[in-house]
Amino acid sequence: MLSRYEKRRLREIEAWFVQDDPRFAEYVRTGVNAHPGGNLVRTLNTLVGIGLVVVVLGSLAGLPLMVFIGICCAIGALASGSWLRWKRRQNSG
Repeated sequence: MLSRYEKRRLREIEAWFVQDDPRFAEYVRTGVNAHPGGNLVRTLNTLVGIGLVVVVLGSLAGLPLMVFIGICCAIGALASGSWLRWKRRQNSG
């Protein structure tokens, strides 16, 4: 919980932003995501990383099926990311 002083100070800071940079104040107020799909990209990058870790662990353990699953995971995530980039270019242009 914020004290009265902290609440008043936050209102002063918000008023300053509105006066100084209204576009930034509106951006902060609405919370518009500058990078739509950022979570999806992060997820795909994580899947690539997991796939590579599984490949290394499968290689060290001598388990070809584990290596194959890791390769499929990494390639699938890379292909999905490439397809999404291509689709965004098609929609924007």
